[in-house]
This record gives sequence, structure tokens and C-alpha cells, in this order.
Amino acid sequence: MAKEPGCERFEYRRDKGKSGDGPEVLDTALAYIHERDPDFVMIHLPDVDVVGHRSGWGSDEQLEALTRLDQALSTFLIQASMATSRHLAVVVTADHGGRDKAHRDQSPEVSQVPWILWGPGIQHSLISSDVSELDTAPTIAALLGVDPPPEWRGHPLVPVAGR
Repeated sequence: MAKEPGCERFEYRRDKGKSGDGPEVLDTALAYIHERDPDFVMIHLPDVDVVGHRSGWGSDEQLEALTRLDQALSTFLIQASMATSRHLAVVVTADHGGRDKAHRDQSPEVSQVPWILWGPGIQHSLISSDVSELDTAPTIAALLGVDPPPEWRGHPLVPVAGR
């Protein structure tokens, strides 16, 4: 895989209709952390959305997928913290919410995006409906010690690293 400037590894997998790949994605990310000892990793987990489209939002199947993913993510964060010698920051995103088996409106249950920021110095248990997808890029820039450009509409959720 060719390296891109500023990006050590980018992987994209699209298995339509498949669920249960979140633990595999987390295993791949953990292997990368062991191999490269990065200070930042971003992970996108589509499982719960895939199951929501197939079985319905709030269905038993989706709640089971959410439980599996929550357990895998908890294990991943513990293992990741032990696998690195650096101050590792992790951003985890998922797709979106929904209703029935679709997402055709802008209600909060449809439009809110699961978003987790984890690492040293990150405030624990911050739950906010004020986090926007637009905050992702400015937050990553701040974690990397870069001032987000003023024209970006989102806001960093952490101070710029090193300041």
C-alpha cells in the first residue's frame, strides 16, 4: 500500500450486508498500534448501522450488535493503552441513527452520530448532543498540534496539542 503524506495507513472495507466486522476492525487497529506505536488512530465502525438497516433500529438484533461492539471497544481501549509507549488519542465514529430500517428525516434519533474521543487528558464521560460531525476534522487537527483553519465550520473539542 502506497503511503500518503500525513497518513501512515488507510484501510477501507465494504462488505454490504455483513455485520460483526467491528471486532475485526478493532483487531486490525490494535495490530497497527503494536506495529507502529502511533499517537493518533481514527476508527469507523459501521456494524450497528448495517444491522439497523437489515433488522430495524432498536431491534433485538441491533441491540445485540451494539452490546458486542461495546464489549469489543472496551477491550480494544484497554489493550491499546497497554500497547503504546506514547500518548495515544483515539477517535471512534459510527454511521448514524435511524428509525425502522431507514433514515429519511433529520430527527435527533436519525441524525445524531456516535462519536468517541479517548486518550490521556481527554475529559471522561463527556456526553453531549452538541458534538457535530463537523467537529471531527478540527479535533483531529488539534490533537496533532495544528490550528484548524478558521473557515472550517466545526470546532476542536480539545485544546491544540502542545499549548
